[in-house]
Amino acid sequence: MATETSPPVESEPEKKGGFKFPTAYTVLFFVLLLVFALTFVIKPGSYSYVSCDGGNAKPIPGSYEQIDTSMTFKERLYDLWLSPVNGLYGIREVSEPVEEVTPEQQAVADETCEGAPAELVTAPGNTGPYNEGSLFGAAQVFFSCWRSVRSSRSPSRPGRSMPVSRD
Repeated sequence: MATETSPPVESEPEKKGGFKFPTAYTVLFFVLLLVFALTFVIKPGSYSYVSCDGGNAKPIPGSYEQIDTSMTFKERLYDLWLSPVNGLYGIREVSEPVEEVTPEQQAVADETCEGAPAELVTAPGNTGPYNEGSLFGAAQVFFSCWRSVRSSRSPSRPGRSMPVSRD
């Protein structure tokens, strides 16, 4: 008695997907390169800034002017290299008051502040790890949240920043 064995059925080979979406790091890297390339095409510029009632500097609408920059490729590449560091914990130079203000500029600043005392200031300075000034970036957000948590301690439990359950 012979048993018939059926010939093995050849299954179709698995098709590999034609496109696999890249990882987040790859996407961020290409966005970084795109933005770096655009710095050579888009001309740099700056706004005039006003500090309303001693607060943070904010740009004055309609005051944009193109500025000349003489950064070499090497300097731009160095800025690109430091950009992740500056985004995490860079230090921004403080805005300084503008010394010579025309009456027209002061009128525009007063209009921008809507009645609050207005002072024309320089643009917020560049952000870098070796500057003197105020902390800027993700570290600033972390420390400001940490400070608010620490200041909201319960007076009945000194020394603890968060209530602890003892189960």
